[in-house]
This record gives sequence, C-alpha cells and structure tokens, in this order.
Amino acid sequence: MIFGIYIKNRALKDNDRLKSMRKALEEGGCSLYEIESGDDIVPGTDAVLSVGGDGTFLSASKRVADSGVPILGVNMGRVGFLSENRPEDSLKTIPKRWSTPFFPGITALKTGQCFIP
Repeated sequence: MIFGIYIKNRALKDNDRLKSMRKALEEGGCSLYEIESGDDIVPGTDAVLSVGGDGTFLSASKRVADSGVPILGVNMGRVGFLSENRPEDSLKTIPKRWSTPFFPGITALKTGQCFIP
C-alpha cells in the first residue's frame, strides 16, 4: 500500500510515536511519502494519513480534495473526532480500514459529497 503523510505541525516530525508508526508501516510493506499539497500525490496512492488533530485533518482534506484520495486521520493529541486513530494502533487500524468498504466519512470525501470551506 502507498500512503502520503500530511503533517501540518512540523514539530511532530521528530515525535517518537510518529517515527514508530512509520517504521511499523514500512516494515509491514507500506510505502510512505510526505505531502504538502494535492500536487504532491503520487499516482497509485491508497490514502493520505493526516497526522495531528482534527484541524490537521480539515487542512489535509482541503489540500487533497481534488485528487480523490481518501484521508485517514492519525491523532497525536488526546481527543479526536475526525482523527480517531492513534499512531501506535496503525498496524491494527489501517489494514482493517482498507480491507473493508470505506466507512461513510471517507466515502463522502472521496466522492466529493462533502463541502469543506
């Protein structure tokens, strides 16, 4: 699987939880690359991982909306409504999300049924 990673808060790049998540995903056979805009999306990308909180998720969705690539939030804080997945759970969560049909929020974003100002 190929994942773009969007990180709004650059200080998180050195976060140990994020480093562990990246390592676990790469060891699990995933290819990862960083994005800053929709222009950075590599063809064949399965999803963008939005690393941060709900604000980062909204920022990522504005950047990649035209690409049609779904976004999965990775929460680096305490409470996340849009970014509900923790980095340490990435190997358990991400394969499940992509082995079953997209859940409604991702489907809406992917098909452009969501308006994000």
